[in-house]
Amino acid sequence: MKFIKEKKNHPPALPKEEKAASIRTTRTFFLILTLLLISSGPFAFVKSTQMQSLIRKEQTTLTETIHKELAKKTNTSVTSELYKQFLQPFITAYINIPTEQQAFEKRFNSLQETYFMITLDEEKNTGTERKLLSSDFYNLISENGQLVAQYRIAYEINAPVTKERDVKKKEGNKEVVTKEKYVDYEKIENRVLLNIPFIQ
Repeated sequence: MKFIKEKKNHPPALPKEEKAASIRTTRTFFLILTLLLISSGPFAFVKSTQMQSLIRKEQTTLTETIHKELAKKTNTSVTSELYKQFLQPFITAYINIPTEQQAFEKRFNSLQETYFMITLDEEKNTGTERKLLSSDFYNLISENGQLVAQYRIAYEINAPVTKERDVKKKEGNKEVVTKEKYVDYEKIENRVLLNIPFIQ
């Protein structure tokens, strides 16, 4: 057995002129790419400074409008502290709700005569008692040209709640369990911020 060697076909060698041309095009390509990258740096810097100046302008105009709005809100010049003397009895009369119908109607009439016009539909006696525990002046603000006094108040609500309980009754020799409804009172204590608009 004889082994025969096969000859491998090598790709034809490029002439030197073609090799030089391909090296030259690669160099020019990388040179152009480098020049573009170098020139894009100053262009990006100019664009960013323009954008920063635009942002600064917007921020200054926004700051000016905020200061103007705050100046409008804080320009609530109140000539005296008499409004507190007016509002404290109002809070006491408004928050305290008695359970008796006669006292409820008296409260309703005094609120209607002294402070504002309300209808009987808005105020109904539901048997819920509300007592004012404390009230403190918090802040005086101006909303849409009207003064608003803010008070921190704490009050307690005694609300009637209908509950059921099981009652054992003897009927003859048997014990019968029946459900019986009864009224119990729940105490709830709340703390809220009360806004009272008024005109001086």
